[in-house]
Amino acid sequence: MSTTTFSGPVKAGNIFNTTGTTLSENVSNQGQATMVQVAAVEEGSDDPSWTGIVIPAHSQITRMAVLVTTAFANQLNVGRSDSVSTDINYFLAAAIVNAVGLVEAGTKVANGATAGSSWKDTGVLDVQLTYNSSPGGGDPSVGVLIVEYIQNNNLVA
Repeated sequence: MSTTTFSGPVKAGNIFNTTGTTLSENVSNQGQATMVQVAAVEEGSDDPSWTGIVIPAHSQITRMAVLVTTAFANQLNVGRSDSVSTDINYFLAAAIVNAVGLVEAGTKVANGATAGSSWKDTGVLDVQLTYNSSPGGGDPSVGVLIVEYIQNNNLVA
């Protein structure tokens, strides 16, 4: 199967700019396609592990989920690191992944506050997602992290 690569964002709609007030004639109807990246995650060290997912600057995260294939003994944290530091800022903390199946991740972070501003706009630099989960006993716990986003939506205002 072949692949196509381009810089994006992907936009759809046949009217690019609003020049009047008549729908289907001169009112912009463009929208952006949602992108998705996935990575395998497993229960292991408390140290952050790189996912291989890199979200472009100024993107808006619309959904995070984990497809758990072997239940985790502990909670899962997903964070970010920008290209100029090793500081980790969490997009979500303490996701409950103790059962096999699809787990939708919310925007709650460890202190109970929401990470809405981080989901709204990822910032001026590309970000690489990291994760951690304290080691559990028994078989290795594994899942697939799913991150959906709108590329370069630029909602800083």
